[in-house]
Amino acid sequence: MTVRKILSARAARPQVEGMLEALVDAAVFIGGSDGRFGEDELNVFIDSMREVVSSAVGDEFLDSMASTARLLDLARAARKALIVKGEARFLAELAPRFPGSFARDGLVLAYRVVLADGKVTEKEAAAFEALARAVGVEVEETAVLKQLATQSETASRQGHRGTNIEQVLALSGHGWNALKDEHFDAGVNFAQPGGGTLSLELDSGESVLHVHVNGPDGKGPHLVCFFGEALPALLAVLDGIKATLVPSTLGEKLAAVRAVCPELFVEHDGRFAKL
Repeated sequence: MTVRKILSARAARPQVEGMLEALVDAAVFIGGSDGRFGEDELNVFIDSMREVVSSAVGDEFLDSMASTARLLDLARAARKALIVKGEARFLAELAPRFPGSFARDGLVLAYRVVLADGKVTEKEAAAFEALARAVGVEVEETAVLKQLATQSETASRQGHRGTNIEQVLALSGHGWNALKDEHFDAGVNFAQPGGGTLSLELDSGESVLHVHVNGPDGKGPHLVCFFGEALPALLAVLDGIKATLVPSTLGEKLAAVRAVCPELFVEHDGRFAKL
């Protein structure tokens, strides 16, 4: 899934429990006061929450923190609280539980839950926008987050493609170093002459390539490339500009990436934009 910050690092169990409960409450809030997920929405809800827990604290905590029964109990409790407190109070209490470190990614995940049945009602869209405003996301970026969630959910239905993994790892013969991490299916990075690094992380199940353009300080923009059938062309372009694609040259190099990437988003300093 494209929710990179949520899945990016191991965290303390109490922190993950709080994050999980906030995500459940957000999904219920966006889904409406009746809180009843359809079959597709329920499956995405359970799978997504379990993936958050697995990546954050490990599979050994799945049964205790993210069993289906516990997740449904959390959803029922959130639905009851929403009805009792009303939308305004529920939202006022929910927003502070979405700190900047995962607010935008959390919004995308919650939106994907209600999107899983292929449609979003006007009420669900309005609830998402209200939550986004409450956590400090501007109107323009709210639209981008919706697009990102929609693209991510659509791509996830295409399934896992093993050949994509082989194509990414084949770059190791071109000066790239293979990376191993449980948060992606395959990865490589290239050490640039100026001290920066270009890292590629494949999420094959969603047909997404995450491109991290980091300067010598380890910071820089993150491109989210939904490649569809264009992974070979995308990898060829990135391989050709691997020594010169740095934060300061991103603007001039983007045209080549956009030419072969059907859907392209950029994340920088915690904010998303569509390119």
